[in-house]
Amino acid sequence: MKFFAAIVSLVAASAAGAKTTHTAPLNKDVGLVYTNMKCGSDPCSQTNLHGQTSYMAYLGNKDFRRIIMGFEMPKNIDQSKIKSCSLMMPASLQAGSTANYYNLIVRPLNSDFDAETVTPMTAPGAGDVIGQTTANDGTPPPPIDVTSACRNPNDGIVDLAIDATGAPAQFPSLAGGSNAHLMIVME
Repeated sequence: MKFFAAIVSLVAASAAGAKTTHTAPLNKDVGLVYTNMKCGSDPCSQTNLHGQTSYMAYLGNKDFRRIIMGFEMPKNIDQSKIKSCSLMMPASLQAGSTANYYNLIVRPLNSDFDAETVTPMTAPGAGDVIGQTTANDGTPPPPIDVTSACRNPNDGIVDLAIDATGAPAQFPSLAGGSNAHLMIVME
């Protein structure tokens, strides 16, 4: 009987210490090109590129491309109880031009955005870096800690700017089947 009671206590203790995990899927994204290049007949800085099957992030000498993403937070969670929140990105699609690695840099956006109309000229500002990681071309990057953004969403949406250095990083978009998501662990 003592053995059975010990097992029941162990199971109860394990259940009490279990952490609840939530997922917030990608619900909008767009690629922005901050250069004087032409995107069709218009300057890229005035063009909305929403709906493409992939987007590129790159902070180069003459080329600045950014991916902005929005994730809808689950409605049944208390943001103040978030223990951790990680951005999970898919594998990059192409090898960089000269390097076989890229550095991803993540910043929160200062406000929400409309993926169908936003351009580099109208995009919300990005805050300070909240997470970064390095990955090899063709592999998913390690989880990126974005806990501070998840604790302070814009009207229930976590809006993030994704930049890359080292080499361009191209990822599938929502239209291209991206499985990017936030992994949220509660206290």
